[in-house]
Parts: sequence; structure tokens; C-alpha cells
Amino acid sequence: PYRHAFRARVGAAAGEFRFVVVATDADGCIGSADYTVSIDCAISIGPASLADAVGGAAYAQPLLAQGGTAPYLFAASGIAPPPGLAIDANGWLRGTAPLVATAIDFPFGASATDAAGCGGTGKLVLHVLADPLYANGFE
Repeated sequence: PYRHAFRARVGAAAGEFRFVVVATDADGCIGSADYTVSIDCAISIGPASLADAVGGAAYAQPLLAQGGTAPYLFAASGIAPPPGLAIDANGWLRGTAPLVATAIDFPFGASATDAAGCGGTGKLVLHVLADPLYANGFE
């Protein structure tokens, strides 16, 4: 019979981790081995293209995370979403699109963290169309 001890940590961050496994047999002889584990937290955020929004109108679009282990926790990251819109923890971009006189692109950032604690960020662009009444001077 052998005795051994090993402790694993669930939810490690990305990187390279080294550890040693030590085993002792019934006669007290000890053996060990060095190991290296590489963890790649390649989580990407999408979709590649968001549905257009109309200024002043309600908007809801799910964001996507690929890679890692579901479920994911989403948040804004870096550049904030357009005024009036927010990213909820479940990955929905929701709210009321800002009023604009002409169509405009709003870049913003999003992040997702998976069940194991790995994360990723992405840059998205929301194209907001002008509300025809607002664009013509009727508010």
C-alpha cells in the first residue's frame, strides 16, 4: 500500500503551475515526481456583430462567451457601453439606446468570467441609428 497526498485547487488562473507528487510505500521508501500543468483561459466575447439599435428605443441583445466552463459572469470592461445601456451579470446588453441625430458607432468593452475563475475580455461595437423624428428636429 502507498500513501500519497495531493491537493487540487479548483478555479485556477491562467498560467503555468508546477507541483511535486510524493508517495511513501509500506517500507517507508519515498518517491517523488515533478509535474507542470498549463492552464489557458481563452474566453472570447461576442457576438461578432450586434443587432443595430434605434436611438430612444428599448434594446436587448445577449452577449456570448466561448471557451472556459459555463456559467459565465459578464460585466462592462474598459470602455463603458453607450449611454442608457448596461451589461447585466447574465450577459445581456439592455436599456434604452441614446438619441442621436445621425447614425453612430459606439465601441465598448465586455468581460466574462467562467465557473473556474478564468476570464476574458472583448471589444464590441453597437451601431445606433437615428430616430427619424429626433433627426428631423422633433423631440
